[in-house]
Amino acid sequence: MDSMSTAEPITNVQPLRSLTVAYASAHFGKSIFWYGSESLFAFLLTEVAQLGPSSVGWVLCGSFLLSALLDVVVGVLLKRRLSSAVSAAHLQFMGALATSAALMFLFAVPAMRPEAPLTLSAVAILLFRIAYAFIDIPQNAMLSSAVGTVADRTYLAAARLAGSGLAALTVAGTVASLVYSVETMRAPLLLGLGIFMAIVTVGACAMLYFAVRDEGHGPTLPVQAETSVQPLGGKIDSLAWLLIAAMFITSFASPVFTKLLPYYAASHLLDPVLGTITISLISVGMVLGQPFWLRALKDRSGPIKITVTCLSISVTAALFAAAGTGVAWSILPAALLFGVSSGGVGAALWSAYGDVIADTGAGNEGVAYGVFTASAKLSLATSAAGIGLLLEDSSFREVTSSRLLLGMTLPPITAGVLTVLLLLLWRRRWESARPAA
Repeated sequence: MDSMSTAEPITNVQPLRSLTVAYASAHFGKSIFWYGSESLFAFLLTEVAQLGPSSVGWVLCGSFLLSALLDVVVGVLLKRRLSSAVSAAHLQFMGALATSAALMFLFAVPAMRPEAPLTLSAVAILLFRIAYAFIDIPQNAMLSSAVGTVADRTYLAAARLAGSGLAALTVAGTVASLVYSVETMRAPLLLGLGIFMAIVTVGACAMLYFAVRDEGHGPTLPVQAETSVQPLGGKIDSLAWLLIAAMFITSFASPVFTKLLPYYAASHLLDPVLGTITISLISVGMVLGQPFWLRALKDRSGPIKITVTCLSISVTAALFAAAGTGVAWSILPAALLFGVSSGGVGAALWSAYGDVIADTGAGNEGVAYGVFTASAKLSLATSAAGIGLLLEDSSFREVTSSRLLLGMTLPPITAGVLTVLLLLLWRRRWESARPAA
């Protein structure tokens, strides 16, 4: 079911379109950091520190576990500041500055040519993960505090996923230029990429802060009495915990697929053009799919949106697996459809969670979103270790091997089906627990 905020409607709210542009821009900047770290941390650890795939998997697993812990800690310690859109936007701007500094330090490691690159890289990654929590949690908390209706949160959730897709496309292009450059140019290019990412992200977060700062123009959470603040937990919040579980399960879907896709393209598609287009179409689908899902699932409840999109990602992953055993170019529409489905799952989960927290978690947005993102990162930590073990056996590069294709597609197929089953189980128990009308 969709939830409405129990607070009074927010007055003097900046037009939704203007706010959406600022919010999506800030999410684009945050996502550049995220996808950049996802793509380039492994590159640094393998090319600079000379670690094997399995070791890289465990290092990234540990960094995700740390990040999950930090999300919860930041959400708990700063929950009062995160309950207001204005203070959350200011905290995110400060977090963008700190994260930029940590990222540029990390990307400067190759140029420094240190004697202990692994140690220096590990310290830099640790600093980045700490700083990133201060840009990530505020951005997420604003999904509940920046607007006051279900429809507006759905709109913002779609915009954030479109921003994620554009960020993924941007990072894919810059990473490709780095990977295919001559070795002597990689260090300065990497540092230049860090500077570019920092400028974009700090600027975008500043734009969002200014959009919500001025009283009478920026949306803020109405002032509420202390007694109205509800802690997480309780009968109503059972839906929040369900969505946290769904986030954990679905985080095995698209992330595993997209991490393994470059390896699959390089070792199985054998055509650089086909591989590049296939990788890009995932992000294109995430962006282009948002208007489709907004229209197709308009006025549908949160659980219905999640159910439909999760079934979609299972079906499209199966289509990709089938295309991988058929004509090479048939993989392109399958990749596009998978991107559309992936963006739909993300938007459905985030908008549903935003509704629930706005309704039942006023004042506890930081804690709620800290737990929500921590569940995703625990899933990512598990999958990172699994991917490392999968890639440790070089037989995956053989054209006749199906290990990579199955490793890419089985997680989203399974995650989509499991999430739907979880929703059905919850709905049956919920309905049986409701008092008769």
